[in-house]
Amino acid sequence: MLLKTEQLIQNKEISGIRIALIIKLVFFLYIFIFQIFSNIVLIKGLIISSFLIPVFPLIFYGFHLLRTKRYITSVGYISVLFDCILIWILPFIWYQSVGGELLPRSYLLKTAIIGIVLLLILINSIALKPIYPLIISIAYIPLHCFLYFYAKTDSRVLFTNSYIEGILGSAIHTGLYFGSIPAILLIGFIMWYITNTTKKLIYKASINEVKNDRLSRYFSPSIAEKITSDENLITSVAEIHHLAILFSDIKSFTTLSEEHPPQDILDFLTSYRDIVTSTIFEYGGSIDKFMGDGCMALFGAPVKRENPSLDAVLSALAMREKLIAFNTKRKAEGLFQVEHRIGIHFGPAVTGNIGQNNTIEYTVVGDTVNIASRLEQFCKQAGKDKIISEEVKLFLPEEIQTLFIGEEYLKGKSKIIRLFSVESLLS
Repeated sequence: MLLKTEQLIQNKEISGIRIALIIKLVFFLYIFIFQIFSNIVLIKGLIISSFLIPVFPLIFYGFHLLRTKRYITSVGYISVLFDCILIWILPFIWYQSVGGELLPRSYLLKTAIIGIVLLLILINSIALKPIYPLIISIAYIPLHCFLYFYAKTDSRVLFTNSYIEGILGSAIHTGLYFGSIPAILLIGFIMWYITNTTKKLIYKASINEVKNDRLSRYFSPSIAEKITSDENLITSVAEIHHLAILFSDIKSFTTLSEEHPPQDILDFLTSYRDIVTSTIFEYGGSIDKFMGDGCMALFGAPVKRENPSLDAVLSALAMREKLIAFNTKRKAEGLFQVEHRIGIHFGPAVTGNIGQNNTIEYTVVGDTVNIASRLEQFCKQAGKDKIISEEVKLFLPEEIQTLFIGEEYLKGKSKIIRLFSVESLLS
């Protein structure tokens, strides 16, 4: 479960880094081409462009590593490093493209670099790596300060106390200029918080989704929802519950498997299990396990039921009706038909999680389970398809017609069990 969740987060990170690399590739390609074909200070443009040449193979190698899912974290940090390099060189590239030292250095303080920084903070947030946007915002601060003091060494740069002149004119307003630093830092921290929170939410949602997917194989949707919302319903602590245990098995399945192609058997089992599972879920039961053509189900845990014995018997009767319809359809299609046997017993049993790590499963053990299994096996001897114990019959209404079979010593049991056959549900 955790592995799938981590893979989801990793795929999201790879996707974000890939998008960031694509944008960087476009940026650097634009700068490279612009500098080569710029008519202003061509020699300087070519020199700057030559420094960008090694960037392109590195970016393409980064794509290769992401595709093979190797060194993902390293690629991510190198991608952020490229962003830092980009925001450091862009003001000077723009400055050189319009004439360089022919203009006052105040130009360096009037570029749109802040907009680029904000864009890169947002882009790097896509990777769901909270540290990325934070690095970009922090890396910009020394550049912001350096540009100011570098411009201040130019005697042509004018300073003003007027906000209007600082915004609309060529003069520099010191307070206005440095006022953007806390704003950039704040945005960086906000994106760190949003990214971190989003990552945790995705992680939690993914875990719940995988958990629900796993639970849905064994529990009805309503029970699975309760288990997800209240994890104390299923614990590793052994608990004793009074449950109705149902065992079902297909008559002469071994012979059927020998007489028909494996694919036909597989297709049949898939359809048959759907019938069994949906019917058990319909009456509030849970699947403990499938054993080939056999199934063990429980009623009354992990969520308590008012009358688990009645739920189990109604489920067995509903399965009988569905199996008749199932066989009718298969007969019309020229396919083999089946009969199944069901045994149900009610009594105390121990429930809880067993196993460790990825092998943990919720199960039930005890003599009640063993007796239910023996009842299913006794169906063959009795010539009946559904046999219940007296402990189950005590909880059934008169509408459910049963037939007393007798008192038997079941295999491996020293205690006499009173057995009944479930005949029909009176209308």
